[in-house]
Amino acid sequence: MRVLFDGNIFSMQATGGINCYFANVIDHLPQTVTPILTSKSRPRFHCPCNPRLESHVKEFRRGPRFMKKRRSWKYFRKLNERLEFDLIHPTYYSLLSGQGIADCHRPIVLTVYDMIHERFPDLVDPRGKNAALKRQAIQAAQAIICISHSTKRDFLEIYPESKDRVSVIHLATSIGLDTIDWKTEIPAQPFFLYVGSRAAYKNFDRLLDAMRSVVASSPDCCLCVVGGPFTKREREGVAEKGLSRNIVHFGYATDGQLARLYNASIALVYPSQYEGFGIPLLEAMRCGTAVVAASTSSIPEVAGNAALLFDPNSTDELCESLLDLLNNTARRAAFVQRGSQRASQFSWQHTAEQTMEIYRATANTDAVDCADSPLARRSA
Repeated sequence: MRVLFDGNIFSMQATGGINCYFANVIDHLPQTVTPILTSKSRPRFHCPCNPRLESHVKEFRRGPRFMKKRRSWKYFRKLNERLEFDLIHPTYYSLLSGQGIADCHRPIVLTVYDMIHERFPDLVDPRGKNAALKRQAIQAAQAIICISHSTKRDFLEIYPESKDRVSVIHLATSIGLDTIDWKTEIPAQPFFLYVGSRAAYKNFDRLLDAMRSVVASSPDCCLCVVGGPFTKREREGVAEKGLSRNIVHFGYATDGQLARLYNASIALVYPSQYEGFGIPLLEAMRCGTAVVAASTSSIPEVAGNAALLFDPNSTDELCESLLDLLNNTARRAAFVQRGSQRASQFSWQHTAEQTMEIYRATANTDAVDCADSPLARRSA
């Protein structure tokens, strides 16, 4: 079987959960599958290394932006016409060719990561552009993968007619104690760890407010932030809260560096108001640190009893949770032990095996008529 992965997401983000997901699914596919990855930039952090991978990377750096986009679309449209593949699994809701996913004329497997565009449109999609692309992709797909039962529930509230095309496949992580880069420099003082983007729904501002109270009690404590550079607004906010000496920005991290930071931290803090899954939860657990996380969306589903959960709308509750783990080493150790047990229940191998079941069921379907899909006869 030949599976085309349209790698648009690799040019949309330097790193992130979606990149990690596709790199690991590709790497864990059986020998009977030849993965084909198209991309207009080489992955920086999550690079698939499947020995059977056929990679087609074409970068467009010169010329005005609109000309680069037109040349890119033309190139990938012609490339897709030349490539031979049995089905396509796009990495996002738009394609490198600029075409709609419905124009693929091949069986389509689509992963829905979350319903963030629909739940928080004012924060992440005010013009509704991404939600519209997503809707078109959902309507075109023969099979839909949701990465958590929470995401599936939210999905079916909006697309109840898609019930017979939806399956749930959990994600995993390959980061753990065995991947630690011990040469990584870490903060000298005790620190909590924040990993990922800081979009409004991620609740980062509330974490800063909680840290202000934590620092008032424990002045040597700090927050280490892994992710993109701080914006001017964020730098000003940190200064206004008097946290300039208590916030350490690490920047982007390799898996080895991230594992070291997890392992050395007091706890991962995951205050997000909404997540489709939450890979950092498993990363922290596998690296031997405690987790403080919001009790919302998919987070309790992934964390089980292995995280200290708090109300994401309560700064006081978040602050109390942080101080609890900072000052109670026995309680922290108990969460570390539970986390190790919980994380062992997730693996990329299992994710890939379940994904292969979807591929096999979808590859022989008519790409034009979703109703004929074998998945339509299978319970989600």
